[in-house]
Amino acid sequence: MDVITYFGEGFDCNSYLVTEGNDAVLIDCAVSVEKVKADLFVRGATLRYIILTHGHFDHILTLDEMREATGAKVIIHDRDAEMLTDSHKNGYSDFFRDEFAASAADMTVADGDVITAGNINLKVIHTPGHSKGSMCLECGDHLFTGDTLFANNIGRSDLYGGDGRTIMKSLKMLAGMDPGLEIHPGHGPASTIEREVRCNYYIRDALEFE
Repeated sequence: MDVITYFGEGFDCNSYLVTEGNDAVLIDCAVSVEKVKADLFVRGATLRYIILTHGHFDHILTLDEMREATGAKVIIHDRDAEMLTDSHKNGYSDFFRDEFAASAADMTVADGDVITAGNINLKVIHTPGHSKGSMCLECGDHLFTGDTLFANNIGRSDLYGGDGRTIMKSLKMLAGMDPGLEIHPGHGPASTIEREVRCNYYIRDALEFE
């Protein structure tokens, strides 16, 4: 399995293309269609799903264009599905005068579900707090954490659906996962669970959270 990282495409948001044989999934969608299509072509792979770790606008910037160009189905946690089509709930209208939204998801998932594309299996881990339906995706030794957990930081909890106490509970749960898991966050560089437990101030606070 290969993981291609598109760092900081739109609003410094990371997107990830996971490929295995002829199958691929895209995790979050702020990357240009041309880049993804080029990487799919080189690998002879077809994009099966676009999986969104949550519904904020910076993670769906090229969603409709990507879906139209590839025919991939869009998946989001059921508690964030409403954000895709609402410029106020997805946060765009908090920062800009105009509006931005995408089409509705094709499928929704919940905690514990497994998304399968060929030999790619991603386990859904519901980690609310950044938004109501924020989720991480575990795939082998990889953990795609969206905006729940960054290297040395975490996502904000003051936008629609966010909650500071809830994200601390999510962080505490993540801290108990396999230390060797490689973290692929929604923003910034990669890390590991072990490193974040050791170095991340917010994780240390979360471990003491009641």
